[in-house]
Amino acid sequence: MMKVFQLVNNPYKRPNAYVSSLMDGISAEHKDVVWGYGIDNLWSDSIYDYDIIHIHWADEILISDLCKKERIGERLSELKSKGIKIVVTCHNFEPHYCNDNDKIETYKSVYSHADCFIHLGDYSKRIMEVKYPQANHIVIYHHTYDKLYCTKNRMESLRRLGLNPKKKYILCFGAFRDEEERELLDIVLKFYKNKGIEILSPNYIRYKRSSSLYHTIKIWLKCRMTEIRKPGLHINGWVVSNEELPYYYGASDIAFIQRKKILNSGNLPMAFLMGKVVVGPDIGNVGEILKKTGNPTFDVTNDESVIDAVGRALDMSKGCKGYLNQIYANQYFSTSKISNQIYTLYNSLTKKDE
Repeated sequence: MMKVFQLVNNPYKRPNAYVSSLMDGISAEHKDVVWGYGIDNLWSDSIYDYDIIHIHWADEILISDLCKKERIGERLSELKSKGIKIVVTCHNFEPHYCNDNDKIETYKSVYSHADCFIHLGDYSKRIMEVKYPQANHIVIYHHTYDKLYCTKNRMESLRRLGLNPKKKYILCFGAFRDEEERELLDIVLKFYKNKGIEILSPNYIRYKRSSSLYHTIKIWLKCRMTEIRKPGLHINGWVVSNEELPYYYGASDIAFIQRKKILNSGNLPMAFLMGKVVVGPDIGNVGEILKKTGNPTFDVTNDESVIDAVGRALDMSKGCKGYLNQIYANQYFSTSKISNQIYTLYNSLTKKDE
C-alpha cells in the first residue's frame, strides 16, 4: 500500500474540488492508495506513517494552531530525513495580491524543500526548474472535473437562468481578487453596452449564504445597485452551486478569464469541457495553453487588445472551435488521464529507493 497525505483540511468540504476529485479519480482505478489529510497532522507523529506529503497551497500550513512558522523548514527537513517525499503542485508562485511576509516566506520554504513539483503547464516548469533545481519538475495539466459536471444545452440553460435567448452571453466565472479584475471586465462591458451582448458574472460581488440577515440585505442591495449602474452585467452575489454551474456555461457563448496576474486557472479546462471558446490574458500557463490550442489571448495593459480578443472569440463561437476545445479537453485533461499521471508519479517516488 502507498500512503499519501494531502496537506489540506477536509478536501471534501472545500469549495474547490481540485484535490478531492483527483483523490477520487485515483482511488477509482488504483486500490493501493491510502489517503490522509488535515493540516494539524503535519505537526503530529501520525505524519511519519506516510510515504508522500502532497502540498498544494503552501500558506495553508499557517492555518494550524500548532504551526510555528519559523519551524516549517525544519519540520519538512525532518520528514525528508525519514524518507518521506514532498510533492508540491505549483498552483501559484506566491499568494495572490498578498503583502503578508509570513505567507510569502512559507511558499519559499516549502518550495525549497520539495522533492518534486507538479506544474499545470510548461511556463511555470521552465521558471521553477531553474529556481529550485533540487527538485524534479513534471507537467501534469489541470483536469476538467468531468466526473462532477455534465454539459447543458443552450435553451434549457437560458430558461433555467431566466435569460433572453435573443442575446449573446460572455461568462466570467471565479472570484474577483482585486478591483483591477473588475476594471478589466468593465472594459468589455462598456464596449458591448447596448449591442445585444451581456456578461454573466455571478461572483462580481460575492457573499455567503450563511451571512447574517443584515449583511445579506446589504450585499443584495449592492448587487442591485451594480446591475443598475452596469447594464448588461448579471450578478447574483451567491457562490454558484455545483448543480447550477453547467447552466451558466450552457447559456454562454464564450468564457472570459478576467485575470491581470495569473499563472493557472481551473476555468480554462472547465470551459473546454463545456465546449466553449476561451479568451484570457497572455500570461503564465494560461496564456501558453490558450495560444497552443488556438484560443484568443490579450495584452492586459492594452484595452484595445482585450476588445479585439473578445471579438475574435465571439466570431470563433459561431463555428466549431468550442467543439474542438471539448475534444482537446477529453483527450488531454480528463480526470482519468490526469489522475493516472499523478498516480504514476506517486508510484515512482515510493519505488525509487526500494
